Amino acid sequence: MHRNVFAGASLVFGLLATIPARAETPEAQDCRTAAAYKQDGGVLYNDLQADSAIAACERATAKEPGDLILQAYYSRALRKGKRLADALRAATLSANGGNAVGQTMLGNMYDAGEGVSQDLAQAAEWYRKGAEQGYSTAQLNLGAVYNDGRGVPLDTAEAARWFRRAAEQNLPEAAYDLGWAYQYGRGVEKSGPEAARWYRLAADQGYMRAQMQLAGMFCYYVSYVYNVQNYAEGVRLYRDAAEKGNVRAQLILAEAYADGNCGLEKNVGTSVDWYKRAATGGNRTAQSALWRISANVADIFSWYKGLADQGQAFAQENVGLAYGTGLGVDRNEMEATRLYKLAAEQNFPSAQTALAKRFESGVGVTKDLGEARTWYERAVGLGSAEAMAALGDMYFYGRGVPRNDDEAARLYKMAADAFSKIKKDN
Repeated sequence: MHRNVFAGASLVFGLLATIPARAETPEAQDCRTAAAYKQDGGVLYNDLQADSAIAACERATAKEPGDLILQAYYSRALRKGKRLADALRAATLSANGGNAVGQTMLGNMYDAGEGVSQDLAQAAEWYRKGAEQGYSTAQLNLGAVYNDGRGVPLDTAEAARWFRRAAEQNLPEAAYDLGWAYQYGRGVEKSGPEAARWYRLAADQGYMRAQMQLAGMFCYYVSYVYNVQNYAEGVRLYRDAAEKGNVRAQLILAEAYADGNCGLEKNVGTSVDWYKRAATGGNRTAQSALWRISANVADIFSWYKGLADQGQAFAQENVGLAYGTGLGVDRNEMEATRLYKLAAEQNFPSAQTALAKRFESGVGVTKDLGEARTWYERAVGLGSAEAMAALGDMYFYGRGVPRNDDEAARLYKMAADAFSKIKKDN
C-alpha cells in the first residue's frame, strides 16, 4: 500500500501552519526551494540536486546558524549528497530544537538506517513528535508505520486516524491512503463513496496513483460493490492519465476498447492505437498483445520494424521475436539473433536473456556457453528474473561453468524474489 515516504512524497502544497510565517532572506528562500519537501515549496527527493542544494543551504545557515528549519532543509540536501554524518548532525540539531520538519527528517534517517543504525521505534517516535505539532508529512509517515507495524504495534485504526489528519491538510498521499483504507475497510468501515471522495481530493491535485484508483472504482466490477459506478468519468480519468503519458492507463484503455469494457464499444483500431502507445512506453503486455489483437500481423511487423530501424530497443526485440517465430515475416533465425543483439547492446534485459538462450542452444548463432553466461550475467545485473533462473540452471547443471549448488541456490532465490516483486507490482 505504501510508497517509500523516507525521501519525501509527491506533494504539491505550500507551507503548513506548523511552519511559522516569516520574512525569508534570499539565501533562506534559495535553501528552501532547493532542499525542502515539495509541500514546503521545495522538490521531490528524486529531483533534489545535492551539490547546488548543499551550497544554497550552506549560504543560508552561515547567515542564520540558529534557524532550525534551515538546518532541517540542510540535512535533507546533505542526505541526498551522501554526507550522512553531517546530515544526521543537522537533522538532530533541528529536531532537538523542537522543529517539526527536522523531527520528520530525523525520523526518515532512523527509518532508513542512513547515517545511524536503523531503529524503527526511534523513527516512529520522531514522526510522532512532528505529527503532534501538526506537520502533515510526519502525520503521513506515522500513519504508514502504524499501518505496517514498523516500530509500533500494527494498528490500522490509528493509521487511518493519522492519514485523516494529514489528508485534512490537503496532503494528496495521505488522502490516497485514507481512500484506500475506506475502499478495503482498513481501520475504518468500508465505504465506496468515502473512498472515492478521498481519492478525488488527491487526484484533483495531480496525484496520479489516486486518479488511477478512482478510475478503476468507476469502471470495473468493484463499482457495483462500492456503489460508485460512473463509466463516463472512469474513461475520462483514464484518458486524461493516458494523454499525460501514464502507460498503465494507455494499456487499460487498449484493453477496454478490445473487450468493450467500461461502457465503451469494441473498436479494434482504437485498441491497437492505445496498445501502440503503451508498447512504445515500454509495457511488455502491450508489446505482446499487439501481435494477437490486430487482424493484420504484417502491419504490426512493419510498425515494429520502422521503430527498430530508428534504433528503439523494444522494437528491435520484437522484430527479433517476429523473425524467430515467423510473425508477419518469413522465419529467419540469424536475423532474429542480429536484432536481439542490437537490443541487448542497448542494455535491454529481456533481449539479453533471449540472446543468451540462443548462444546456449545454438539457435541462429554458433553455440557458445561462455557468451551465454556473459549475456545472462548482464541481464541479471539489470534485474531480469528470467536470466537469474537461467543462470542458476547453468550452475546447477554445470553447463559452461563449474557446477556450484550454492551459487545456483543463490540465483534461484534471487529469481523467486524478483518474480514475486513483479507479481506484487502488477
